[in-house]
Amino acid sequence: MILPIPILALAFLLATVLLGFEMYVDRVPVCPECPHCLARREAEARLQQRLQDEYARRIGLRDDDRDQPHHIG
Repeated sequence: MILPIPILALAFLLATVLLGFEMYVDRVPVCPECPHCLARREAEARLQQRLQDEYARRIGLRDDDRDQPHHIG
């Protein structure tokens, strides 16, 4: 089924507007002292650390019991 040209043009226009909005939101400055912005940065840092840990664990770079003492015998 071929979509009519006006629907495709409308879809393209909508995608362009959404892309512009996403780019604007990403460029909103983050102030260094604002408690809200500090909380956002800390939450993002925690998320990134958790993702790194999960990835390392999944591919075998990290062992969950590496900090536990190992008993021989």
